Amino acid sequence: MRQINSRGTQRGAAMIIIVAGLLAILAMAGLALDGGHLFLNKTRLQNMVDAAALAGAKSLQQNAGNTAAATAAARNIFRQNLNADGHAEIDESFDEQQLVIEFSETIQDFVPGSDGPYVRVTAADVAMDAWLIRVLGFDNKAVRATAVAGPSVGITQKNCNIIPVMICGDVAQNPEDPASTSYWGYQKGTAEVLKTSATPNQDWTGVSGPGNFHLLDFGSGASTVRELLAGSNQECLSTGDVVTTETGNNVGPTAQGLNTRFGQYAGPVSREDYPPDVITKGQSVKLNAVVDQSLGRERVTIDGQFVNATNFSSLYSYDDYLQDVAAERFDVLPVEKNGDGQFDRRKVVVPIGDCESVSSGKADIEVLGLACFFLLDKVVQQGNSTDARMYGEFIEDCSVNGMPGVTPGPVDTFRIQLYDDPDSRDS
Repeated sequence: MRQINSRGTQRGAAMIIIVAGLLAILAMAGLALDGGHLFLNKTRLQNMVDAAALAGAKSLQQNAGNTAAATAAARNIFRQNLNADGHAEIDESFDEQQLVIEFSETIQDFVPGSDGPYVRVTAADVAMDAWLIRVLGFDNKAVRATAVAGPSVGITQKNCNIIPVMICGDVAQNPEDPASTSYWGYQKGTAEVLKTSATPNQDWTGVSGPGNFHLLDFGSGASTVRELLAGSNQECLSTGDVVTTETGNNVGPTAQGLNTRFGQYAGPVSREDYPPDVITKGQSVKLNAVVDQSLGRERVTIDGQFVNATNFSSLYSYDDYLQDVAAERFDVLPVEKNGDGQFDRRKVVVPIGDCESVSSGKADIEVLGLACFFLLDKVVQQGNSTDARMYGEFIEDCSVNGMPGVTPGPVDTFRIQLYDDPDSRDS
């Protein structure tokens, strides 16, 4: 009978394990080395398209919308930076045909084909040599970058992504006061009721009480409420402006307008005019609201408890949204991937008002500031229910933050600035 050499077999098995381990280590090192190389060149390419977009937008303003001159200016700056020290690797692999320059009249919906004033510069699929990741079967890698530039919101600090909803502010929490601990009473990462139901609690003491319901009157009733909530950006506001509250709850128009951002369409609003966000998921927990007498307004609740730092993690928040976008876990494919979804459709601007002297009915209220909110969920409309609350997460002061809506700001005094590309996260 033949005797098996167990020591030789063990040595052979050990060698296989060692080789596999070395390959795994080499692959991990390759991912780290090539990943860092990719990130470095992505940063370099981004800086180049940023400069090109700014140059193109500046030329467009100086030459009365001459897109040929703007295109030449953008390409010239890009080429100058491409020839600069440190960019030799990109220069060697870059083809001028890979640089695409487009112009749009609007920024929230970037629609190429006009003469501006917004300029988008895209450098796509710039090949980079692969190094250690060749062991994983990758012979090369590619980077891309895009940048959008155009006129800023004017020095009047007007913002045109306004929804027709007002929340009341705490005048004792002026953000310009060093002692203030919040933005007019609102803190980052907190859930708020942006629009109450039609029948608040009988003990309601809030200054914008029954009869106001936090809607704003921009002159054309329910149809304007619907269009503005869908994102028509017809109205612009700035700190110090005066807004008029709207009576009536407008449950139907409220749901029809706002829910387009979540990919739900009903009534006279279309997907073509008001595309959905790339992420349309709502909350896995049910949101409700109860009056907090200490604040004089409704607060968001989960299972009967006010939403606070302890249970905030139960919500699908703006940070979760950003993580999903970064990982490309889209519910609706964005335009760049041949879909019709748009980024940040769930991010809206809400005026904060000085409501101290207002009790009910129509009222003129001064705007203390403009706040950016992330819409937490759709407006629920069940039959004739009037419980059409709107919930949002406070993100930041939105007075001047690069969200001008679909039209440029005042043209008397402005600066040329960069914007997020609404069709891509490569900006």
